[in-house]
Amino acid sequence: MAEALAFGASIIGVIQLADRVIDLSKSFIDQTSDAPAALRMAHAEASHLKDILEGLKNHQHASDTMNMTAPRNAINKPIKECHASMEELEQELARLSFSPSHLQTAPTKRQKVKRALRWAAGGEEKVKKLLTSLITEKATLSLALLADISEDVKNVKSTVEKLDRKLSQMESLDILRWLEHTNPGDIHNRSLKLFEEHTGQWALRCEEWLSFLHGEYRAIWLNGIPGAGKTVLASHLNRPPDTNTTLSILAKVLTKFDDAFITIDAIDESMPYTGLLEVLKTLITQPRFTKMRLLITSRQYVDIEQALKPHAVDMSMSNEAVQGDIALYVRSKLQSNIKFATWPPSLCKEVEVALAQGANGMFRWAICQIDILSRLKSQSAVRKALTELPETLDETYERTLQAIPAEHREFAQKTLAILAAQSELGSNANMTPSVLLGLILRDMDRLELSGDHFHVLSDIRETCGCLVTFTISEKALPAGATCSSANLIWMWCLSAIGSCGGPTSCPMPDGQG
Repeated sequence: MAEALAFGASIIGVIQLADRVIDLSKSFIDQTSDAPAALRMAHAEASHLKDILEGLKNHQHASDTMNMTAPRNAINKPIKECHASMEELEQELARLSFSPSHLQTAPTKRQKVKRALRWAAGGEEKVKKLLTSLITEKATLSLALLADISEDVKNVKSTVEKLDRKLSQMESLDILRWLEHTNPGDIHNRSLKLFEEHTGQWALRCEEWLSFLHGEYRAIWLNGIPGAGKTVLASHLNRPPDTNTTLSILAKVLTKFDDAFITIDAIDESMPYTGLLEVLKTLITQPRFTKMRLLITSRQYVDIEQALKPHAVDMSMSNEAVQGDIALYVRSKLQSNIKFATWPPSLCKEVEVALAQGANGMFRWAICQIDILSRLKSQSAVRKALTELPETLDETYERTLQAIPAEHREFAQKTLAILAAQSELGSNANMTPSVLLGLILRDMDRLELSGDHFHVLSDIRETCGCLVTFTISEKALPAGATCSSANLIWMWCLSAIGSCGGPTSCPMPDGQG
């Protein structure tokens, strides 16, 4: 910093000397109609030097390059030499005398000026030498300024290119999101299921299709009346690339990246996942996918462990750090939820410790316990609940279901059944609380149409507890939130209460919960 200030001060010092030389030379030039070449040259060179130094001074404040030691050292010497030359030039001009009376005594204009302007002994020759030296020093400074500006131009270009790449990436992501939103895969898959084997062979044999495959036609118009099977036939004629072809395409795409980080979440939910495990092993082990970095998540299933453990680093969620994270989460919820505002700090601490220890790495378990505890109305009830905490999520959900009063069970059943249906259908539409409540009431003896009800939006959360999740989203519909269920199997279980006689008697599929 001190070096930068000294550097700036030295530039300012030379600029001040240049100003004085400019003023002195101009005053003599203004008084004579044909000033000597050395005097006019001194004025011009001093003015040009000042412009260069002003550029350097301004650039010092605007450019990081000028704050670097190497560029400063490169021009420190010419600046010092300029300072010395300008000092001597100012001294010589100050010693120059002007006698207006001599302008009338000489026979020629040149002689008049020569008699009127008198240099000190050897002064004119010295000025010429100083100006010659100054031209060299000025050229060095000009090159330094030009090089510095060029470096800035490169930096600006690099920044613009980075911004352009980021914008391109953002545009690409927007396009991909749009494509995902309009993904016709569901229609295609449903159409394939409707296809009857051995039908549609006529299309593969017809002359138009064969000519189309050989490039004679650029387009085919497959037309027919509604229900003729156009979509089913089109899906059958479409042949997606096989796994090997897809992997080859992926390998080529990876050549465009330095590194590609990909997250594959919940592979245990991709049923059946045997083929997926084989693909993952290929991606991890083959050299052509070296640029790919995979983050894979799943439950601890034996077959998944056997497939991935030899090739992937094992990072378990069952560790003390996760327990600490759960403790932080519980503490945050106890402090932010108004239902716990009147709880004694000591009781909150007991809850924090008990839930962090009992969660066994399950955030969802802790979330549910917080919801259950928030409904209790005495310290003794809370402490009793802490001694009887469920060990698993399955047990937690079952207790939540059992705690729903009989008079509210139909409301909860309709809620979870609707969310289950939406999830099973794979709908991308947001299910807002107001929409969900309307659907529930329409299904409950058409209460919404009659207006004979007192249900409000908060009833969904109060009745179903942690079985339903509300997500606040900027993209949500006017209600401001979207609804989803924590666990599809428990939606099914509650939907079956009427036929099973209660949640405890509903058989649960293996591995669920």
